[in-house]
Amino acid sequence: MSESGRGFAKNGKMDHKMHEGEDRVEATALLTAPPRVINIGLELFADDLAREGAQVVHVRWSPPAGGNSQLADLLAKLRG
Repeated sequence: MSESGRGFAKNGKMDHKMHEGEDRVEATALLTAPPRVINIGLELFADDLAREGAQVVHVRWSPPAGGNSQLADLLAKLRG
């Protein structure tokens, strides 16, 4: 790694040769490891991914006020 930061030469320009091997190893590890997913919103996506063997964390989320923008604006005013 250069003194000025990861992948950058002292002149501030990207030095692609500097970490070419490191990046290839990281990409290979990423693509060979089982997927780990954070699913936000539709639980069906999380269910399908889990059925395929992915490690999934599902976050139950829906738009404020059920997606009604006028109601969401009113709620935002109440919160200050």
